[in-house]
Amino acid sequence: MLAEFSIWPLGDPHMRDDMQLVRDTLEGIGVKYSMNQMSTTLEGTLLEISQAIELCRQRLAVLHNRLLIQVTFDDDRAI
Repeated sequence: MLAEFSIWPLGDPHMRDDMQLVRDTLEGIGVKYSMNQMSTTLEGTLLEISQAIELCRQRLAVLHNRLLIQVTFDDDRAI
């Protein structure tokens, strides 16, 4: 399964440090991922993906009062 997610802190346009925090979080848990300027794509089971996104949310929530989170799943079992 693939999932693409984006997390935007509302009211704070600068995310460079936040992107590094997300990268460090994902590398720390060992999930397959790729990042671009607009989103992050994860590969794994639904549980692995959900846990990874939740951990990123928790880490960013410490720094920001409000987060907008968008997630899109690609559940292609034909691969």
